[in-house]
Amino acid sequence: MTDTASNSFPHYANQDLPRPSYLIGLDFGTESARAILIRPGSPEVLASAVHPYLHGVIQGRLAGQTLPLAFALQDADDYLLAAEDLIRRVAAHLPPGAEVAGLGLAFTSSSPLPTTGQGTPLSRQFPNHPHAYVKLWKHRAEAKYAQPFQDLQDLEFYGGSSSPEWLPSKALEFAGESPELWEQAARFIEAGDWLVWQLSGQEIRSTTQAGYKAHYRHGQINEQVIRSLGERFGGSVLGVPGTSAGRLSAEWQIRTGLSNRPQVAVSAIDAHAASLGLGLIRPGELTAILGTSACYLLSSDTEQAVPGISGVVDGGIVPALFGYEAGQAGFGDILTWFVRTYPAFPGCSEGESFEHYNTQAASLRPGEHGLLALDWFNGCRTPLDRGDLSGLLLGYSTSTSPTDIYRALLESLCFGARRVLETFDRSGVSVNRVVLTGGLSEKHVLLVQLLCDVLGRPLEVALGEAASARGAAIHAAIAGQVCATFEEAASQLSDTRTRNVTPDLRSLPVYERLYASYLQLSDLMAGSTVMCDVQALASEVRALQPIKTHVGVEQ
Repeated sequence: MTDTASNSFPHYANQDLPRPSYLIGLDFGTESARAILIRPGSPEVLASAVHPYLHGVIQGRLAGQTLPLAFALQDADDYLLAAEDLIRRVAAHLPPGAEVAGLGLAFTSSSPLPTTGQGTPLSRQFPNHPHAYVKLWKHRAEAKYAQPFQDLQDLEFYGGSSSPEWLPSKALEFAGESPELWEQAARFIEAGDWLVWQLSGQEIRSTTQAGYKAHYRHGQINEQVIRSLGERFGGSVLGVPGTSAGRLSAEWQIRTGLSNRPQVAVSAIDAHAASLGLGLIRPGELTAILGTSACYLLSSDTEQAVPGISGVVDGGIVPALFGYEAGQAGFGDILTWFVRTYPAFPGCSEGESFEHYNTQAASLRPGEHGLLALDWFNGCRTPLDRGDLSGLLLGYSTSTSPTDIYRALLESLCFGARRVLETFDRSGVSVNRVVLTGGLSEKHVLLVQLLCDVLGRPLEVALGEAASARGAAIHAAIAGQVCATFEEAASQLSDTRTRNVTPDLRSLPVYERLYASYLQLSDLMAGSTVMCDVQALASEVRALQPIKTHVGVEQ
């Protein structure tokens, strides 16, 4: 764990001078948390630090027990360790006499956990029970637990269905599979809201978290959600991101070593905070976050029903605009699966495999490999919202090489991204600017160029780092009253630097034909039961007892 800091701090030897205010933005991701220290009036990051979670992502086993493969958990106490460590480390770079005006948090979502009425995680009392832990965003409840929410009013504004990844489905899974422990839970709360509760002593749920992940719309919590969770959700106070949940508690002031008790902002979803951090606060500006999965965030002055989106929320990204969230369920993890399954040469690392395949794939001309893939390895989120679909590769021959397959997979991701953008446009939500961010946009030059070619439009790649933490700092600026509006805070603190990418005009005709074939193949497979039948059969076979065989012995 290393810290970075600039050397541009002024010193305030005269303690009678006004104490300048600083901001801390915290971003709690999947594997680690990050913090930045920044001062209102400048986008310069004065100090930053990263803290890997002690237990990481808990999958496969917990305290000697074998968990169902669907489980993806985290230990809430890891967040407390990270928060204390990160705030201390970046605050150590404050100049003498300086104070922190606001502290903001961005968090993965939906990542809920059960607690007592005082906010104590049940995992402390029941460390051997998987349902006592945080159900991480990528933990997906069985589809049957989402079924009771499939007839909710206004479901068309959530892409047409309620996701098994969201808080209500995870709550029903918990209640159905462990009713005794469910009775011990006084709260079932998003981890971002829980951490705000721990830091400030105030239990306030974010309207953004609730809006996108718990069917909270236009100031109302859905009655079906309330009936399912009871007081575990319905009794909570809701707050708008950018408002203050209260000051940092006296206990946490001591734990972090701060000289004052800053305002703690209501939590935000990490991806949405990234849009703020990049300064994308106007209608039609789309943020494409390319990582393990792909998340697309778009603000608009109109509210429309868009197929397969994760939701449209009034003020979901910035006030006075409707914030849309869409995505591809599989993106970078498809490429990671490929290089792990088909290493470029014996004994090579993943990085060496990626370098080899990227170099080789870049030498292929569009359409040369004769392959067409569907990017549904984790299902199709937008626009079909179908978790029962699976990946497909069409066009194999005896001359097909691993590099051909890798290039086809890259192109399939780009075709899926184009379909997401076209879904917005067809629904009356215009996209006039696209900015890429996330690990793949920064490191994967070939993928970015292919995406630009397939879309047939100029793109921008964000050059700044820590966009989500920066967005959290923008929320802190509003909560700490050092900026009056989101526009003012974003203009001062966001990092708007980008590099431009333009499409290769020679590729456009080929990709138009391949994309038309992608759509045709998508419609064909989505309208067939073949994929579902094959996956259902595999589940049935896995549930059978293994067949005992004796190799080399006559039966």
